[in-house]
Amino acid sequence: MRGRILLAAPGSGSGKTMISMAVMSAMKKLGVDVAGYKCGPDYIDPMFHMKALGIPSRNLDPYFCDAGKLRSIVSMREGIAVIEGVMGYYDGIGVEGKCSTYEVARATDTPVILIINPKGMYTSVAPLIKGFREYKEDSHIKGVIFNNTSERMYEGLKNIAIMADVKPLGFIPNDSSIAVESRHLGLVTADEIKDIDDRINRLTDMAIACLDMDGIIELACSASDYSQVSGQESYEEVYFDDSAKEDSLEEKPVIAVAFDDAFCFLYDDNLEAIRKSGGELIFFSPLSDQALPSGISGLYIPGGYPELYLEELSNNVSMRSSIKSAIDSGVPTIA
Repeated sequence: MRGRILLAAPGSGSGKTMISMAVMSAMKKLGVDVAGYKCGPDYIDPMFHMKALGIPSRNLDPYFCDAGKLRSIVSMREGIAVIEGVMGYYDGIGVEGKCSTYEVARATDTPVILIINPKGMYTSVAPLIKGFREYKEDSHIKGVIFNNTSERMYEGLKNIAIMADVKPLGFIPNDSSIAVESRHLGLVTADEIKDIDDRINRLTDMAIACLDMDGIIELACSASDYSQVSGQESYEEVYFDDSAKEDSLEEKPVIAVAFDDAFCFLYDDNLEAIRKSGGELIFFSPLSDQALPSGISGLYIPGGYPELYLEELSNNVSMRSSIKSAIDSGVPTIA
């Protein structure tokens, strides 16, 4: 079984991450081979995908990648790709909405399910759906999932969706116990939610009970076959040329990568690129380790939420001294 589906919304706060986790984990429980993807530059949502599936999620960023590269990333894995959108469906750079979720859907020729929170609406969801579907001639919007609604309300909303010429694919009930909290920079990280596994289990059961999983899978499998596209590059061809093979380096460089609760904004593609280019990765914690690993050739300190751990980082004097000594000695550093 192979296919892809994209979950989008009219705007942020509609429940894309929660429903993406629900669809992914439900597919996994139903025995479907599934992989997660996220539109645009986002570190946090892929962490939730990882919790739901147990495998890294990939980013699909049209700012860096043309249509061919985006298709190559999606097709690198077998099974069904579940792609989570970003912000509102047409939102991007400038009034034109460049690099939007819509652009990813168009570039990858992926069927789209619109997620709508109908709070304060009923029949008015019809022009909302119709407007999004018809705003662009090739919108790719084929279905709709209603978030935070009841089974009784869904019976009417289902018919309204059909009137708007999209397929109703179920609903998720209003349940505060499964919500994902936000802060000033977006969602909290998955590791900060202590009962994340329990929430995902509840989400999974809810998705199987309330979503039309057969309809979602059928829609995903209706996506076009990239193998029929002439000149389609493989993932390896897109990212790694012959000069970047592992055996091209006389000595394997060892890169120390900061990774803990304070520094956790990492793209798996970047780490894989280092490995594919012959580098060895060693992870360390600026919060809890006393010094950098010995014998390193490079240092990578990614972003995260260090402002939430000021006291711990400040008090770890030996680690700060170790990092300063490495930089002063000329160790190549990205921070």
